[in-house]
Amino acid sequence: MFDVGCSEMDKVSFTDQNKTLVSRLMSNIHFCIALVEHNPDLLLAFSNTINQHKEALIDKLQDGKLSSDTSSVFENFCGTSAPSEVCVLPPAQVCTKGSGKRIKGGKEVSIEESKKTKCLCRACKEYGFHDSRNCPMNHEK
Repeated sequence: MFDVGCSEMDKVSFTDQNKTLVSRLMSNIHFCIALVEHNPDLLLAFSNTINQHKEALIDKLQDGKLSSDTSSVFENFCGTSAPSEVCVLPPAQVCTKGSGKRIKGGKEVSIEESKKTKCLCRACKEYGFHDSRNCPMNHEK
């Protein structure tokens, strides 16, 4: 491929080669089955041959000649190694009650409040956005 100084290209090409080889192998097996499916003797011989190869592979796997641990399976399937640490964050808290209106920012709220007319509070004698019922001076006492 390209001469890139990183091993990522090698991993990608390795997984592509594996997928290509598996595809060719499956194609060859299906072709052989199609050839022998109408002849019972050849079908039995082909089945015995496949079973012998399967047993040989199982023996090699048990002897440790081929590794079948989950990390190598993950690496072959995804093309990269499994991360050493998985970081999963909790989802952001959502407000599901009410009419589901858009939450306004502080700037928008202040612009809307500045458009309102201020009224005189009879408790503190100041102009503001409150009256004597919800005056902040009443809550301080």
